[in-house]
Amino acid sequence: MQKFIAILTTSLVTAILEVPVDISFAALIFTGVLSPYLSSGIGVLLAGAAILSLVSTIFNSYPGSISLPQDTSAVIVAAMAGSIAKCSLRMNFTRSS
Repeated sequence: MQKFIAILTTSLVTAILEVPVDISFAALIFTGVLSPYLSSGIGVLLAGAAILSLVSTIFNSYPGSISLPQDTSAVIVAAMAGSIAKCSLRMNFTRSS
């Protein structure tokens, strides 16, 4: 029982600290043209972080490890998403004219 309480406490603290970070990652990714989709992006990013943490906790061979989304990958995804959104807007404008 004591081990369960320690695991639960660690999970709670990690989740409390990670939620604002994930929201900021979503705000970084969903800027500019993608800003109308920010609320959906926050939900998707939080769900993805929860799934990542759960799956890595269950299947990881080292019991003390924690897997969370990283800031460097969020910057790369933000650059890719912005570039794709701009290109798709240009394609839509050229097709309609």
